[in-house]
Amino acid sequence: MTGEELLEKLELADPAYVQAAAETPAGRRRAGVRRAVLAAACVCLLASAAAAAGGGTWLLDSFTARGAPGSDFTQSGYDLAADVERFPVSALTGEIQEAGEEIARQFENHDLASSWHPSTLRRAEFPSAAEARTYIGLDALRELDWDLEETRTMLRVTGNSQGQLLRVGLETDYEVEGVRLQAFANIFTEHDDSAAVTGARTTEDVEFSESLCTSANGKRYQVITNTGFASGYYGMDGYLVEDGVLYHLHLAYLKEDEALAESLLRQWADLF
Repeated sequence: MTGEELLEKLELADPAYVQAAAETPAGRRRAGVRRAVLAAACVCLLASAAAAAGGGTWLLDSFTARGAPGSDFTQSGYDLAADVERFPVSALTGEIQEAGEEIARQFENHDLASSWHPSTLRRAEFPSAAEARTYIGLDALRELDWDLEETRTMLRVTGNSQGQLLRVGLETDYEVEGVRLQAFANIFTEHDDSAAVTGARTTEDVEFSESLCTSANGKRYQVITNTGFASGYYGMDGYLVEDGVLYHLHLAYLKEDEALAESLLRQWADLF
């Protein structure tokens, strides 16, 4: 397997990052990048079915090698729900309003015979996450003061046939000594009445573990880890809700870099 051996995020994330995270990075060890190990330990507790205790997120289900009756196809994965705010579209004061008009044109020009379905607009031309936040214009959207070099910033906007914005997903990618990171901010609007559910799927027989952690600022966040893929990569995901926005960090790493991945996840949580 290639990109599919890494997690496919559901609902809230762009599947394109899955393949990018699965590719073997060139020059895994880059000189001059320090391993930052925080002095404050992450206080992890076994998480039961508690809901908002996990920073506004909770695990709905996790499974390994689950198959449908009469089929040889199996999947492993999990589903996670979030208690988010449904922001009025008027709160998005940036140029993002034009995205709704473009999505409406997708529906108008859609060929019913095509397998492609309108409703999504992706933009990757932003030189930085700061400019993408300006384009969105939501005061509640946090600026993460993280001293890491951004490798890519992209926006994923979904809307309906009337051009009403439903969801906005901001993705910022980083790489630190071979550990690949995708940081997401997910915004839900008043026009989206579907459940705020994210999760993962893979065809490999991996297992998932859940824990709750506390950041240096007392913020609770939820962590989902999985056993290794055939490629040797592992996955680690952190989730929390701040001011109604769902934030998510996905890390792909080799076993030897597990301590670095854990340290980077703690750094991310401490930014809130």
